[in-house]
Amino acid sequence: MKSVHLFLLLITLITSPLLKAQTLALTQADIARHGIAFAPVKGLDARTGTRVPARVINSPQRQSTIIAPYAGILEKWRVPLGEKVTTGTVLASLRSQQIVDIQQQWLAANTLLDQARFERQKDQQLFAAGIIAAQRLKQTKADYSRARFQQLALTEKLQQAGFNQADLKQLSSGGMNPGIYFIVATVDGRLSQRRVDTGDYLHANSPVAALQQSTLPWIRAQIPTSLAGGLQVGQALSIHATKDPLTLKQKDLQVNPGTQTLEILAEFNQPTALMTGQIVSLVLPPSESGVLVPASAVVHTGDETRVFVRTPTGVEVRQLELRPVGSHYRAQRGIAIGEELVVSGAALLKGLQLGLGGDE
Repeated sequence: MKSVHLFLLLITLITSPLLKAQTLALTQADIARHGIAFAPVKGLDARTGTRVPARVINSPQRQSTIIAPYAGILEKWRVPLGEKVTTGTVLASLRSQQIVDIQQQWLAANTLLDQARFERQKDQQLFAAGIIAAQRLKQTKADYSRARFQQLALTEKLQQAGFNQADLKQLSSGGMNPGIYFIVATVDGRLSQRRVDTGDYLHANSPVAALQQSTLPWIRAQIPTSLAGGLQVGQALSIHATKDPLTLKQKDLQVNPGTQTLEILAEFNQPTALMTGQIVSLVLPPSESGVLVPASAVVHTGDETRVFVRTPTGVEVRQLELRPVGSHYRAQRGIAIGEELVVSGAALLKGLQLGLGGDE
């Protein structure tokens, strides 16, 4: 039955004088029966443009490098890449002979400090009783101060190695394996880089990790100079798949002579699920004005491109000059924002315009 209706519609339209006037008369029943769908024309924005590959990177403005203060072998990563952490979170553990030496010195210093404290308290009592001279008490206090200074200096070294008060108490009681120390987060942020793998040896003061400090990630892209002319810092960009909005932050002036490209950097406007290092499709906004014409609305006849625009009595056939914009087209004239185009059934209407079943 549907084919009969379609045949009658073809005959009616082909013989209609309106066809010569580049219009096709369609009733609402015809539109519904043949599945013809319309969509309003939209202006160009940051989501409608040429797509180029880009890489998600950490913000170049605020990244904190974590240093391994002592030489050793990375024993274990304790936080997965990309996880948010707070200051003091243990990121990894290392086994180090340097830490063994410091731990032994610290334990010895604790013993000496306890002894010096006992001697100071005893001599204070003896001096109060008039048994010893002030000079001896003065010497005892000086010995205590030196022992305390030595113990505090070694405690600071262990704190630099990630030991907190609970760890120090456990070490003092013999409840901790010697030679292990910790890489801890020095700021709140996200673990954005692991510079070494488990089992790797690190020299003292080597970078071991990087934290992205509670800021939004960026993207880096190399774009052809032909597309860069209209880009301005502060301009809105977007990611094709996720629609994440970005703001252009930097545009290099120096062109790579080999590739005829230049680098741009843009910052995400809001948190994103995209990970550092991920390759994405960045949408560059059109450099010229116009309206967006969906590819599904365009029919081709030789070198000509036409669209079907809705009218009160059917559709009007318009020939437009179109330029590719990503997967769609841009029209500078001949169509206005808000006019409705046929986006489903355009091939059928082309056949009606050309005659019974004209070819695509």
